[in-house]
Amino acid sequence: MRPDRVDRALGPQLKKTLFYAILPPFDAQPQRHPAAGGPPDADTERMQEQSQNATISDAPGSQTSQRHNRTGVALPHGVALTMLGLLAAQPVHADAPVWDCRMGPDGRSWQCLKQGAPVDEASTAAAQDVEPAMAELPQRPGGPLAETAATVPAAAAVAVPQAAATPAAATSPASSPAPVEPAAPAAPAPRAAPATTAAPAALPEAFSAATPPSSTTAAPSAVVTTPASPPASQAFHAQQMPDVTQAAPTQAPAPAGMPDLTAPLPAAKPAPTSAAGVVATPGEAVGSVPGVAPRASIDDGIDWGTCPVRQGSSTTPKISTRSSDIDTGGPVEVTADNVVAQLDPQQAVFSGNVVLVQNATALQADEISLNRDSGEVMARGGFLLTRPEIRFAGDSADYQINTHEARVDNASYRIPEIHARGDAERAAFLGNGISQFDNITYTTCAPDDTSWQLRAEGLELDQNEGFGTASNATLRFKGVPVLYAPTFTFPIDDRRRSGVLVPSVGYSNNTGADVSVPYYFNLAENYDLTLTPRVMSKRGLMLGSEFRFLTESSDGTFAADVLPHDSEYGDTRGSASLYSITQFNARTQGRLRLNYASDSDYFSDLGGSLAATSATHLERAGEIVYHADTWQLFGRAQYYQTIDDDILTQDRPYARLPQLRAQLEHPDGLAGTTYHFDAEYVNFYRSDSVRGHRISLAPAISLPFGNTWWYAEPKIGAFYTTYKLTDQVAGLTDTPSHSTGMLSFDSGLYYDRAMSYFGNAATQTLEPRLYYLYVPSSEQNDQPLFDTAMFDFTFDNLFRENRFNGPDRIGDANQVTLAMTTRVLDDARGTELLRASIGQIYYFEDRKVTLRPGQEADDSSSALVGEVAAALGGNWRSRAGLQWDPHDGNNGTIDQALAQITYSDERRHVLNAAYRLRDGEINQTDLAFFWPVNAGFSVIGRHYYSLRDDRLLEALAGVEYGKCCWRVRALVRKYTDGTGDDHNLAFLLQLELSGLGRLGNDIDSTLERGVYGYRIDDEN
Repeated sequence: MRPDRVDRALGPQLKKTLFYAILPPFDAQPQRHPAAGGPPDADTERMQEQSQNATISDAPGSQTSQRHNRTGVALPHGVALTMLGLLAAQPVHADAPVWDCRMGPDGRSWQCLKQGAPVDEASTAAAQDVEPAMAELPQRPGGPLAETAATVPAAAAVAVPQAAATPAAATSPASSPAPVEPAAPAAPAPRAAPATTAAPAALPEAFSAATPPSSTTAAPSAVVTTPASPPASQAFHAQQMPDVTQAAPTQAPAPAGMPDLTAPLPAAKPAPTSAAGVVATPGEAVGSVPGVAPRASIDDGIDWGTCPVRQGSSTTPKISTRSSDIDTGGPVEVTADNVVAQLDPQQAVFSGNVVLVQNATALQADEISLNRDSGEVMARGGFLLTRPEIRFAGDSADYQINTHEARVDNASYRIPEIHARGDAERAAFLGNGISQFDNITYTTCAPDDTSWQLRAEGLELDQNEGFGTASNATLRFKGVPVLYAPTFTFPIDDRRRSGVLVPSVGYSNNTGADVSVPYYFNLAENYDLTLTPRVMSKRGLMLGSEFRFLTESSDGTFAADVLPHDSEYGDTRGSASLYSITQFNARTQGRLRLNYASDSDYFSDLGGSLAATSATHLERAGEIVYHADTWQLFGRAQYYQTIDDDILTQDRPYARLPQLRAQLEHPDGLAGTTYHFDAEYVNFYRSDSVRGHRISLAPAISLPFGNTWWYAEPKIGAFYTTYKLTDQVAGLTDTPSHSTGMLSFDSGLYYDRAMSYFGNAATQTLEPRLYYLYVPSSEQNDQPLFDTAMFDFTFDNLFRENRFNGPDRIGDANQVTLAMTTRVLDDARGTELLRASIGQIYYFEDRKVTLRPGQEADDSSSALVGEVAAALGGNWRSRAGLQWDPHDGNNGTIDQALAQITYSDERRHVLNAAYRLRDGEINQTDLAFFWPVNAGFSVIGRHYYSLRDDRLLEALAGVEYGKCCWRVRALVRKYTDGTGDDHNLAFLLQLELSGLGRLGNDIDSTLERGVYGYRIDDEN
């Protein structure tokens, strides 16, 4: 089985444990970027493949599931590898410094130039304490550090190499500018980091650095330059540790066509600004601010005053720091306020606002030292590592290039996308896929807010196994511990892992106190199991289960709940369901639906939606469908369990064992005709009732024609139905049949005009339609009614060939339908702003075919049907429908009516008001809303009432209170099962911690079902 198939199909259903990645990870394995001379290794390819897939966690209770959007996060070793990526890169170039230091001919000392003039060793040492001259750097939009253009101190720059190579020969004093004294420093200004959108130019494979390069080729545009003075640059290549102390020959001839590395380099193109909330442009590292400690800049560009986009029901930050996401190719820039010092022949030191930049990654520190022999990299005086998706700061960091180990003291991190942050006393990246943290914290609240915080004394992340282990972890809300675990494990990538899911706690007067604690079993790559123990104070102990599976061609879910002894019911109760879909090939699909419940009160007693609690029949069906270009085949076996024993046998649905159907719609017939054909065979079964086989045929041919402003389609066809029955009513034949013909003519016109709709340019259409239908009458009262009833009388049903929804009755007709539709279309977007339709059928003969004898209809016309749907502007929408019978009573009667108005906006305001009336059966009002009063407080309500029965169907009342990083929802629900006057009362409470998860009842699914327009994914 292909892993990508598994991830794609089962992924949206996968579960995860309660806690996910507490600390966003870095890359775990050193990778060879394709641009650096080699393909990715097998592990890299695997991680790249996995990084394209996301999974959704599904943590069900016994009846409903809690869904958690899960994005896999592969854990790297940390700052260590990111620094390695900065060092092991393509040939590099540097800014133009005022001080230019190069290795001397002996390979052991430095030769420095001040404003291009050579300076002796003593002068060099003294020069480090002098303020360098100011030079203007190019500015770039994309972050708060690039908002104003000003001058900054010129940086002493040395390109960090990839391998041992000799630096370019120093410019002779004769050709250098005359020395100048340092100027007084100007006010420091922010400097943007290089934009990552500019690709580096191609560089030569190898050349002698001692030879003056040609001036005919420009250097890569991704390197920030200082055009105020001629730059001094060094370039290195290959895959080794840089040799910053290697001596250089000085007399090799210059190869032709080499780039002039001493010429001013072009500035990078501006990068686009970022979205609100995170000012730093994605893909662009935030630049340094001279004179500001790197650690103090960790929150720059993060607007903690605004809420980030919420991740629906996600419990995992949508970030990825996989190896496939970290680009180690491209040029590297190293700048510093002061000149480079050499402590010994093998060690170079950069000091004073040191900034290393490569593509989207920037490392800032007060001091960075590199040692060639030992491979040690040390950052001191505070450092800040910045990428678009992660920032990491600390007092100091030690990194070993050869073993990829790193240790960080007093570390802090930020995840700008979701406003997550935290601290750790120590962080160790051991270089073998394992990272360790001491006293680590995690929260998504602002730096001055600790409303909630997850703290663990110890945390170990093992990318080899794909999980993390936390010890002595405590979740605190408002300073109060709400959850503690001495130890627990959690997944850190796409691999699932067994563990406890989010528990659910609630109360209702049917169950009493209700606590569920799901446990997830990751059995294999393509199937898993969740067991949910549930304790109800009034009912007892219940066990729920859910098994999910996936194969190359199918996926499905089996769920079962069992209550061995219901304390109030006095018996064993339970339910089960199986849903499966199988794709045999591109045209053939199979579906399976099986349901079971122990008794009619099961759902109302033990929970469920209003629809579930009022269910009387549970379907069990298997289907197979084959689709061709112009025809399709359908097969089904269907049976119903009637869980309400009070329903009489003759009122229960028939089983179809089996049902076979073939349909054809072929538009390329002779002389432009279209062929239509519908054939069906069904074996109907119901105990103690008439049952048997039925075959129905409906061939037809039509000829559509017309142009852009009119159309017409005459059609001729026939209907045939025959039966073979068992236990037929006495006096009636066991093999009834009937046949009849059909003639129809459909036609319409299309007109339009330009208009203005609420100030917007629009087009209004006028679409009159005429439809004539003739079907001769035939005797059908000796035929049973297996699955046939009258269609609901709506506007669309004015144009049906049969007013019955099954072939047990073919309605006779000699009638014409007149209808009119008008639409208003937005010219700019093409969307429908308004649609209004009205229509009526006029009968030329009485209708003799009815469901039962004695129900003949003799009205000269049908009810008048009208429908309206409109966008009212300002986020308001409305729709209405009306069916008015002019022949019922003196002034006519409204048989059906619907009126609804809705409001919704981007600030999560939702309001719905509706009225429904249906021919004396339904007379209901429904008012529901979710209304934020201010940024932290929202009110929730619903009142669903039956006017006919004078009974409340469902009521919701609740509040939501919180901030960006946390929310508390409290909801009271009162509802009925639809069969009596008794109501069930439930109390629901939910705590949502942004970036971590939700604790408590699944209130979101209740609101999605009860408040039309409320969506979890729409929350901001």
